[in-house]
Formats: sequence, C-alpha cells, structure tokens
Amino acid sequence: MKKEDMAESPKNESLDCDQSSASIMKSELDIAESESQKAAQKIVKKYDAHVLSRDLGKGRTIEYMVAIAINIVLLYLLARISDFSIPFLTDDFMFVIPAFRISLIATIIGNTILLIYDRRGFREIIHILLNVAAIYVLYQLYFFFPFNLPADALEWFPFAFKNVFLIAIGGVAIATIFEAIQIFHD
Repeated sequence: MKKEDMAESPKNESLDCDQSSASIMKSELDIAESESQKAAQKIVKKYDAHVLSRDLGKGRTIEYMVAIAINIVLLYLLARISDFSIPFLTDDFMFVIPAFRISLIATIIGNTILLIYDRRGFREIIHILLNVAAIYVLYQLYFFFPFNLPADALEWFPFAFKNVFLIAIGGVAIATIFEAIQIFHD
C-alpha cells in the first residue's frame, strides 16, 4: 500500500461513518415524524369524535324531549279514551289500556333518564327495556284484537290485519337483539 492510500483510508472510513450516522439519524427522524403524525391523527380523530358526539347529543336531547311530550299527550288521550266515540274500537280495548299505559309511562321515564344520563351502553339498556314494553303492547293488541273491522271488508283482511301485530313483534324483537349486540360490541 502506498502512503497516499493509507492517508486517504481514514478519511474514507470517517466519511462512511458520517454517512451511516446521517442515514441512521434520518431514519430516526422519519420514525419520530411518523409517530408524531400518528399522534396528531389520534388527536384529530378524538376531537372529531367529541364534536360529532356533542352534535349528536344535541339531536338526541331534542329527540328525548319530543318523545316525552308526545307520550304525555298520548297518556292524556288514553286516559280520556272513554270520552271519545271511536267506532272501530271494541270494548276489549279496555283490556289493552293497562299495557299501553305501562308502555307510555316507561317511555316517559326512560327518555327522562336519558336526558339526564346518556351514555352508550346505558342508552341501549333503556332501549331494550322500552322495546320489551312495546312487545307487550303489541302482544296485547294481537291477543285481544280490539278492533271492529267493517262487515264489508274482504274475508282475509281481519286475518292479515291481526297478523301485522305478529310481524311488528318480530321486528321489535330483532331491534332488541341488535340493541343487545350494541352493548357488547364496543
């Protein structure tokens, strides 16, 4: 080896070390930048979720208040049902009134509770309980069938009309299952 080659060799090694150090530092900076971007994305997602839940919370508050008002009006009308002459209701409707009353009161109480405390799992539990009350009312309507259908109605119409309640019971039962799944999903 020549003297010149030996003199240049430490410089080359020094340059190689500096380049490898620079590439390591660059990769560490890339990793740090990537992690900071991920952290920033998490913060943005949390903020977006907070804003979205706040906006949805306002909508749900209005929904609960409207539901309470409507159910209070329905409860009042139900208490005065005997004052009205409704030709398509039979005397058997009096057997269904307690189920309606229970469901309306439960809905008023449930929505009032949700106005005060509206958390995700708790909301689904309230909805499940209200769905059970709705199923009870629908069953009572199916069982007593307090409707006086016109005599000139088609022969199959009373049968079909009565079975609408069974279909509704099935629909509410499916909704109840989905509410239960929502509790354990997250």
